[in-house]
Amino acid sequence: MIKHLLIKDWKLLWPMIGLVTAIQIGHEWAVYRSGLFGESAGAEVLMRPLTLAWFAGIAALAAATVHQDAIPGIDQDWLIRPLRRTELLLSKLIFVALTIALPMGALNLAHTLAMHMPLALSLKAIVAKELFVFVCFVIPVMAVASATRNMTELLLVAAALVLVYALGVGASALLLGDAWCPTCNTGMAWLQHLLQHLLILAGACLILGLQYYRRTSTLSQSLALVGAGLLAFLQVTWSSAFAVERLLSGVREDATLVVLELGPQGAPPAGEIPGAVPEARRAAQHLMHGDVDQAIVDLRRQARTSDNVALDLPVRASRAADEMLLADRSQVRLFDRHGGILYSSVSANSPGLMFTSADDPAHSLGHDIVKIPAKTYEAAAVAPVRLQLDYFLTRVKRGSEYRIAADNGRLQAPDIGVCATSADRNTVTLHCKSIRPAPFCFSATLYDSEGRHNPEVFKCDPDYRRHWPPLVDILNFYGVDVPLRDRYGIAHYTVDASSLGSSYLLFRIYTELDHIERSVTAASFQPQVWRTQGP
Repeated sequence: MIKHLLIKDWKLLWPMIGLVTAIQIGHEWAVYRSGLFGESAGAEVLMRPLTLAWFAGIAALAAATVHQDAIPGIDQDWLIRPLRRTELLLSKLIFVALTIALPMGALNLAHTLAMHMPLALSLKAIVAKELFVFVCFVIPVMAVASATRNMTELLLVAAALVLVYALGVGASALLLGDAWCPTCNTGMAWLQHLLQHLLILAGACLILGLQYYRRTSTLSQSLALVGAGLLAFLQVTWSSAFAVERLLSGVREDATLVVLELGPQGAPPAGEIPGAVPEARRAAQHLMHGDVDQAIVDLRRQARTSDNVALDLPVRASRAADEMLLADRSQVRLFDRHGGILYSSVSANSPGLMFTSADDPAHSLGHDIVKIPAKTYEAAAVAPVRLQLDYFLTRVKRGSEYRIAADNGRLQAPDIGVCATSADRNTVTLHCKSIRPAPFCFSATLYDSEGRHNPEVFKCDPDYRRHWPPLVDILNFYGVDVPLRDRYGIAHYTVDASSLGSSYLLFRIYTELDHIERSVTAASFQPQVWRTQGP
């Protein structure tokens, strides 16, 4: 019977199947033709509408397949035919797999082979991607469609689900405050996404079961709406997420060598007003290292409100010379003389707190900017207080490195994919596409033919997900911009546009080692010494 149902659905839906396949072909062509630097202007223009059409077409085909034998209502002829519910459900799942996943996989394979990606890795990534799209997108759409009679009802229910979820997010953020989404903006956010996908899949399977075996449409719609509202409240706690990451990465014995301590902070230099703004100095340092974004963040910190006082807390780290430390989360607490908490604050991805190489390869300095209420500052300035900084850190280690010509260079390697460079008088741009997960931390350094080089430019966006396939494009895209000069006129770069013809980029990949916790304590903390701005 499954075979007859497949033939029947094909005869009724072949025009829609052809349209969805054409959309997939157009999208894959646009992604391929756009290349690494948007070589085809037409393909770049078509990317956004084709991506929207990709989602809409797949959802429409999955829903139309279910609606050919709609579950709600009493006028469906399949109810009186000798048709088993299991066979009906399986036929729908097999049909969408053949008409959506199979063409998509073939197009993805053609794309990866055209990019000269390894066949074995391509097939592995394609299978993972198609399964991801099927269980996390197609099945939920089919579940919602099974509780509706036609496309009009489906659109209404889908709009209601979006509205309920949005209200749930707003309510949870209002009620939970800082405790809402502890993993957001951290490398552990993938665990929250995984939990949500699993809950959506479980709800979709429950609804499909209720519809095909019990035909309880009202109950199914109610469960979908309640689930959409509760989904925003179900959050992975930080302690659980960090424990999972430590378990996955393992515990290394050399982690005990990592020690944090509060860095030196003495009197201001001669001629400088006590408590004067060090933001400009720090911004200049970031510019010299090619980190323009962080320099802008430093300068914007001067625009704080009068209700807060900003403290600059240098934290020195002891570690291996070829390692870096990334602060995923930090907590600052001020205690009074009796142990009571005067102030407590938690921040994710502490801005600027990345411990890299310094003059002493075994040590490095990071700056944590903490803003405390003015009243707390005044109370702490007249009585002894104790400062405690708690850090959740990720150790990353320098891995493979490659050389690529600074201008019009091209490089292909198994762990980085296909990379190319493009340069103008201000910037050298490195773009890569890989069949593997994109590295979350890497750097590029511009060298000339005589060995002189500009500061190393880091790009670290913590993301510790493992084998998480992309939803639309089979290839992962990443890159970095390496400046050739300082547009603010503060830093001096040794290698400039005049020597690009003989220059190259040294591209380094940093890999995750493990996750550790460290604390820094100052028994007699004087906040006025660490203040970034005067009264």
